[in-house]
Amino acid sequence: MNNELQWVDASVRTPPDESLWMVVEDLGGEGRAAEMVAGFYADGEYHVGSTMAGDPLPDDKVVRFWAIPTWPTGYDESGIWQGDVVPVKPVFTLDGITFTAEKCVDGVLVNPVLPARFDTTANEERPPSHNKWWNRPFIVTETVESLDAFYAGRTDEHAEAGRKLWAENREKWMKSWPNGTRYETRCLDGGAWDRSTSWGMFPTLEEALLTAATGPRWRNT
Repeated sequence: MNNELQWVDASVRTPPDESLWMVVEDLGGEGRAAEMVAGFYADGEYHVGSTMAGDPLPDDKVVRFWAIPTWPTGYDESGIWQGDVVPVKPVFTLDGITFTAEKCVDGVLVNPVLPARFDTTANEERPPSHNKWWNRPFIVTETVESLDAFYAGRTDEHAEAGRKLWAENREKWMKSWPNGTRYETRCLDGGAWDRSTSWGMFPTLEEALLTAATGPRWRNT
């Protein structure tokens, strides 16, 4: 494991809501093999990938250790919260239903905490906890800072190639999203059989909110 990262035993401390590195053990494989992956932790779920829309780890895999390149404010380098209260995302009530999200703008949730397996469940098999999301658009974001940190922190065998590719494409990414943040409007509307539908990606929150209010452009043409 990378000595530059501060690794924490996942059986001892729960990671914060962060994009992080994980040592994942395959319980069903021969020799109980382990691999290092990048992912996102939110509301008790580990998502492989760099965004909240990533797929949760399958049941036969568990996280043994985790680390993040830069500790968020309030944590020490042993993963211990130094404040009085661990920060949590606020709760909002919409149509009499409660949701947890980074914020809510004009009735649209931004970076909400989604139910487990939200984007990996066939629509006809969705549990009751998913019902409140039907036809309720929301917005998820990805920032250039998070991508910089992701590629800078990679330690796998393809890390250097990944960093080179990102360096070559970073300028193009910034031209598409000049404010440094990409806003994606998504909705569980049945457009995809096992996940929420992307209604579009936008360079500003205002455009994403407009799409959430009026529907995707391809439906209005």
